[in-house]
Amino acid sequence: MSATEATAEIFVTAFKSLKRREREALFERLLTDKALSEDLADTLALEACRHQAAQVNQLIGEGLKGKPRAGSAARLREIAATARK
Repeated sequence: MSATEATAEIFVTAFKSLKRREREALFERLLTDKALSEDLADTLALEACRHQAAQVNQLIGEGLKGKPRAGSAARLREIAATARK
């Protein structure tokens, strides 16, 4: 485990140990700090794109195998429309 991963693990463990009100206070502080809130928004947007890409790859793979799920084409259209925004 790298030093960066170890540091992240420490923070995640500490976060998980917080009570609900403490977590809410932490989120409030993170979101009121402009730079941190922008970093969080960017990270969430990137993760959403990765998730959509994974869904597209799965749907395409199923189609290539000849086993598309019902609604696969509609879901691909929905993802494409979201990506264009």
